[in-house]
Amino acid sequence: MKYFFATLVVSSLMVGCGGGDSKLVAKSSASTVLVIPAAGVSCKTYLTTTDGSLPTSDISSSYFRIPKITFTKSNKANNMYIAAIKVSFLVPGDSAPRDCTYGGDDLAALYYQPTGGTLTPTPWWNIPSREALIPAGTSTVTTNCPMYCGGIDVKSSFSSTATMEIVGYEQAPGSDLQEPVKVYSTFQIQSPL
Repeated sequence: MKYFFATLVVSSLMVGCGGGDSKLVAKSSASTVLVIPAAGVSCKTYLTTTDGSLPTSDISSSYFRIPKITFTKSNKANNMYIAAIKVSFLVPGDSAPRDCTYGGDDLAALYYQPTGGTLTPTPWWNIPSREALIPAGTSTVTTNCPMYCGGIDVKSSFSSTATMEIVGYEQAPGSDLQEPVKVYSTFQIQSPL
């Protein structure tokens, strides 16, 4: 299974697709990410390697990584669920964009905390819904494990603009009403080869 996750560095704020005020803003610490000509290890693999052995590379060569993403919701009283993060970019020679999508356990692994010598998911991961959660009463969450996007097999230098899209919904505690949320931003990918 290929993990297509970009190391993205986004210096600008993400804005809601519909324009105007957004229910969610996501920000990364960088505006440009580099393609690394090697294989990598995802956060999920680090978290699930429990027998004391070194984790096996599961990110195909070459890759880029997004170090941290800060999510800030405008309504602190509501729950904000993040169902998926998708990064799309065009590699020279390709006729269609490539996609890297994080959801499920891969999304859960982007934010963990040490507990008794092991790494465990924080309240960021909502077990029943299998989605990331910024809970009511909390306004900001910052991931602490990078997103990786791998399998970029290019033998020459290039620069490409990537788009990161975050899909989720906002829900008031005790309510069944889900208000859709979609935010996006762009960043640069550079291959120095």
